[in-house]
Amino acid sequence: MIRIAFATNNPGKLHEVRALAKQFDIEILSPADLDLKINVSESGKSYKENALLKMRALLDMISDKELWVAGDDSGVGIDALDGKPGIHTRRWAGYEMSDQEIIDYTISNLAGVSGPKRSAHFDSVVAVGKLGTKPKIFTGTVAGYILKKPNKTIPLQPGLPFKSLFYTNQRRYLGHNLNVANHRQKAFMQIFKYIDNLRIIS
Repeated sequence: MIRIAFATNNPGKLHEVRALAKQFDIEILSPADLDLKINVSESGKSYKENALLKMRALLDMISDKELWVAGDDSGVGIDALDGKPGIHTRRWAGYEMSDQEIIDYTISNLAGVSGPKRSAHFDSVVAVGKLGTKPKIFTGTVAGYILKKPNKTIPLQPGLPFKSLFYTNQRRYLGHNLNVANHRQKAFMQIFKYIDNLRIIS
């Protein structure tokens, strides 16, 4: 089985990607699964730079040349707020916010904004590679809009504050239906197909 070490401590992200990976007979490992700890300062100026920082940080800790390593960065761009928070979603208020704080801060910043003006898009960039190889970059995007309040029937999943607050143009809540790929899953699906194709060629 192909294995990919995902450079994240976010349980929500791991759940999403693992659910999709099963379709491709690919196993997703967390740093903890490898008895490793990772804490990367997201100092990049773009999703791509941050994704590469995470991927390389974990890649530097391993010696298995057959193990794929992936790092991602993602965020929401709200049109009425000139694309904010973008890469600063988690630190939008100037500090590391909890999931509930992100929800409350988003609602507060959009007070008085209604209808189509609440449009937004989620972007994800994933860097993937092995030891001794040049990393590949894959992207995924989902468009939709920010609701005035979260759907309380959808439980708050740790690490995914917008799951019940972002309604996509495909008429679903972000990440609510795993049969319809969100932004991160779209990027990883390309990775899985890329790796699967390499497996067939070899």
